[in-house]
Amino acid sequence: MRDFFINQVFDGNLLIAIFVAAIAGLISFFSPCVIPLVPGYISYASGMSDTKSRSRVFLGSLLFVSGFTVLFISYGLLFGGLGSRIFENSRTISVVAGLLISALGFMFILNEKFYRSYTFACQEIGATPMFNAKIPDAFWKDDSIKDLTILTDTREQEPLFFQSQLVRKLDVGDYAIQDYFDYTFVDRKSEGDFKSTLSKDNFLRFKRELDRCRAMDCYLFVVIESDLKKLDDSNKKSAHKANMKYIYHNMRVLQHEYRDCCQFVFSGNRKNSEDLIPRILFHGKKIWNVDLQYFINEKKL
Repeated sequence: MRDFFINQVFDGNLLIAIFVAAIAGLISFFSPCVIPLVPGYISYASGMSDTKSRSRVFLGSLLFVSGFTVLFISYGLLFGGLGSRIFENSRTISVVAGLLISALGFMFILNEKFYRSYTFACQEIGATPMFNAKIPDAFWKDDSIKDLTILTDTREQEPLFFQSQLVRKLDVGDYAIQDYFDYTFVDRKSEGDFKSTLSKDNFLRFKRELDRCRAMDCYLFVVIESDLKKLDDSNKKSAHKANMKYIYHNMRVLQHEYRDCCQFVFSGNRKNSEDLIPRILFHGKKIWNVDLQYFINEKKL
């Protein structure tokens, strides 16, 4: 047995292994995990170096090292046990993590579609339980609406042209019909007005107008003379770019919070607005619960 150990000690492979182990020990000692412990150890040991009892210095050093040994062994046991638990339930964890990642991925895709796809965005705007009524059959076919007398607010800077219209100061919005009929109003927005209205500076002001609309028990259709693609393209070319995600977010907030008295509609351009607004005012309450944007998309106005 003695010869066996002597042969093992002086075996070439073991000598190399001892050297490698020594190098590894030095590297681990000077690793980022150990280096912060060295000053404390040195100061602790040096503080006891003036004592005449070597055994006391040795005991103190031993206790110091033992303390960290117990600490790191405890960490190893704790995280080792945690790792084994995770390994035992790896299948369940993988399934849950996969579902979570898929859900987040779908949220990202849908969010991108809201900002990039006109059709999806407009459906998203009207995707509330209240917007489930069918549009009247005569909505697009009745041309007698052109004979309506449209009331135009005195503050409208670039009013639309209608065959019969009067200028009045309106309580809400930019357009209505005489005697307010069933309290249906239209607020027309150009691209610049739309971005300005839902910006940080004017958002609360527009909310106050919607509060007034709700108090009057009326309904406001906000008709934007653009679509999402045009808005994004024009904003990219603008010298003063708006945060369109912030604008769209505010629009969705208002659409949800005031869905009983407000609806956002993208007409595409000014000419379409001149055709759409009289139809909205003529049918009034019949379309308060209609997802109007959905039917506009179908017609491809």
